[in-house]
Formats: sequence, structure tokens, C-alpha cells
Amino acid sequence: AIITLSQGVRVNVELRDRAAPLIRELADLCRESIYLTVRDGDQVLYLYAIESSRRLQARSSVGDRAPMHCTSVGKAILAGLPLAEVHEILARTGLPTFTPYTITDANALVADLEKTQQRGYSIDNQEHEPRTFCLGAPILDKSGHVVGACSISGADREILGRRLDNLAPQLIATAYGISRLMGYVPTTPSQVAYARPNSSDTLKRRRTAPE
Repeated sequence: AIITLSQGVRVNVELRDRAAPLIRELADLCRESIYLTVRDGDQVLYLYAIESSRRLQARSSVGDRAPMHCTSVGKAILAGLPLAEVHEILARTGLPTFTPYTITDANALVADLEKTQQRGYSIDNQEHEPRTFCLGAPILDKSGHVVGACSISGADREILGRRLDNLAPQLIATAYGISRLMGYVPTTPSQVAYARPNSSDTLKRRRTAPE
């Protein structure tokens, strides 16, 4: 158990260190808070954060854990898991309410995850915290498995409005860059593909990724 824990810590430190320059670059570009997370059981664990000076109330997020069903990083991870595993997680955790916008119906969440796969990023529209709007994108390891996610977060509702077409590609490019640094190589140079193991039980998505 100690060896397993040590290996997990090593991987997380490696991910943080490799991702940090790209996370800082994204923060400079969008002027919003940027978060790097990994999956930790049925939750997400925050590894690295750059808080925007525009955020009214700074949060000490590094080392914190958060639910998966109502955070952009959590939904970005869930969207890359087998559907059966998603239901197993929801059976263990439930769908607790955090705000009036939290998705608390499993079918509605699955539909939201389908949209996440199709467009390449997830959305948290005040689902975890009031007046907080977030975009999340998945990070893959060398085997092509989703191991984490990064996000853009802020109090500007235009993150999900007029700024979306600009911010989403920047976030996807950052997540793709981190994935490449972690050893991920797409099946074709211009594609990142997420496919669940069985076609009868999967949601499949392909999105164009930056070269």
C-alpha cells in the first residue's frame, strides 16, 4: 500500500511539474483562474492553481478535493470513463446538491457528458459554487486514459457566453499539450480520440487537436 501511494504521489508531482508552464501560459492568456486536477477515487484532487486577481474571494484549492458530477474538471474526467463506471461512481457518491444549478438526475448528467465528448470540453454553470463559471478539458496519459483535467474558472458569466469561442480552444490546446508531455500520442497526428471500451456501452468522441 505504501509503494502504491508513493507511485501515485510521484505521478502527481510529475504531472504538476510538466503542466505548470502551460498552466501559467493559459492564465496569462485568459486572465482567469486556472486549475489542474487528477482523479482521486470518486473525487477530483487539485494539484496546482493560479488564482486570478479578478477573483473576489481567493480559494486555497491545492490539496482540496471536489465532487465530479458538478465541477468542470470532474465532468471532463467522467466523460472519458466507461458508462458503467460512471454509474458505479454515481451509485457510491449520489448527486448531492450544491447550488440550484447542480445536475441531480443521472440521465441528465449522462446527456451532459455526451455533449462534453462532442465538443471537447465540459461546462460548470454555477453547479458547484454560486457565481462561478468554468470550462474543463481532459488530460490523458500515455495509454490514452483520462487521468485528470484542467479548467478555466471565474466570476465572469461571459466565460460561457461571448468569450467561450475564444477560451475553449485555448483550454483544449493546453490540455492536449499536457497530455503530450505525459506521453500521450494520438492514433493520428491531428486527432485526440476518446472511446469507451465497448461500442454498445460507450459514448465516442473525436475532436480535432492542435498540431
